[in-house]
Amino acid sequence: MDSFAHDRQLVVVRSALQAHQLASLVLPLYYLARFALRRPTLASRAPASTAAPAPASALKRTAFVTRLSRRYALSSLLFAPALGAGYALARLELLPAATEHGGREDDARRWADDIRHDQAAQTREDYGVVGGVVGALAVPALLLRRAPALYLAGSGFSLGTAAGALWAYAQARASEGGSSRG
Repeated sequence: MDSFAHDRQLVVVRSALQAHQLASLVLPLYYLARFALRRPTLASRAPASTAAPAPASALKRTAFVTRLSRRYALSSLLFAPALGAGYALARLELLPAATEHGGREDDARRWADDIRHDQAAQTREDYGVVGGVVGALAVPALLLRRAPALYLAGSGFSLGTAAGALWAYAQARASEGGSSRG
């Protein structure tokens, strides 16, 4: 593989991973806000005497967890990385063939070099992957039989990625604060 293809691959993969991290952080807030702001249905407005027995409400909770975990897993694991990779590809393709700084290959090489030397992003990715693996194992164990294991594992991976990225951000902020006080 030539240098330009390697740099291009690095840029696309990093952009997809960053889009996944961003979606993992933002989508839970979106789904919580959407859940909090939804309108009550006719069934939820029914008097207590006509309410469904407990097994039906448990089934409704299970369906809600299934729907939520499916949406979160698909949007954060499939759609967001595809958007991030598409953005990077489009940006690479829209680079002019020749500029005052060099050609398309030189611009892609500079972008890839910036990515290679960004230690904070590499730390976030490492923490995100570790958190994702822990989340993929923990969430299905905690919510056993509430939704299919694949949805729970995907949602757990995304939640773990978000937790790992937040932890890396917090550590970076703490080390910034500690070094500036000294």
